[in-house]
Amino acid sequence: MALVSSRNLGGVGFTEGTVVGFLDEVGKIEVFSAISRVHLGSIRLDFDHRPASFSILRDSLWFAGVNPKSGRTLGVVALSQLVDAASDGGTTGLLELTRGSAPVPYTVDHPLAFSLAHAFVDVGDDDVLLAYAATPFVLRVDRSGAVRDTVWIAQGTRRGEVAEPKLLAMMQESGQPQSREELRTTMFGFYGSVSFVRGVSRDGDGNIYTIHQDSNRDDDANMTAVSLYAAVSDPRGALQCADTLIPTSGIGVPIPLLAAETLWILDQRMQGDATTDVVTVVRQFKIDATRCTGAAR
Repeated sequence: MALVSSRNLGGVGFTEGTVVGFLDEVGKIEVFSAISRVHLGSIRLDFDHRPASFSILRDSLWFAGVNPKSGRTLGVVALSQLVDAASDGGTTGLLELTRGSAPVPYTVDHPLAFSLAHAFVDVGDDDVLLAYAATPFVLRVDRSGAVRDTVWIAQGTRRGEVAEPKLLAMMQESGQPQSREELRTTMFGFYGSVSFVRGVSRDGDGNIYTIHQDSNRDDDANMTAVSLYAAVSDPRGALQCADTLIPTSGIGVPIPLLAAETLWILDQRMQGDATTDVVTVVRQFKIDATRCTGAAR
């Protein structure tokens, strides 16, 4: 199904029944009818409350991010309220991060902390899972955002995310960059030395699935040498299977999407024997929590 808009749609979105939404590149949520493909309207977002991911439970849209001022990280809105607001021209303040607290490194006044302010959410009947871009654990929180449990995600062949004390020390030692070149050196050096979380989900048994990314940056700030890994943990973190390398084409930046144990990868590949013609493909994988072979089939 094609959804057409003149706006620049980003890679963060949600779908439920007849409603589809995308976070666009100017900070609005664009809402569409999945049936008629009609653009229903936009929701304006306050910059400090910009979400990085969505999760739907029945008639509610949950979203996660990091508010740089308050440190709040979780919010929820009724889907019907979202559609009504979009149809009425969009209401700033409808989506706000008002619950929970992000890990301390994400609230530090430093450009690196700002660039890492990506949170991933999976909402269930009893609790909510939160994962953060450069953090080696996921948080299990209640509906108010209060932490119930911390599940550490084992590291296998990926570079690994950064423990909080090390990340804080890194920012404190580097201080505020005094030039654009110093900023680039700090950021690109960090990006090329650690892994980043790209998604989190759970299956019906409560097993936790995470996607991790290793990559580098070239002199033009383009992402290169991207590798994606899948990891699985039981609900409490006692049994884990770390870092199965996900097959990708090696062209561009593959985009992963997790839904329970199913993984979709939006990827690119060369068409036929061509060397310049690139086509977009969607690859689907099923992650088997009972078999830890370390290889994708």
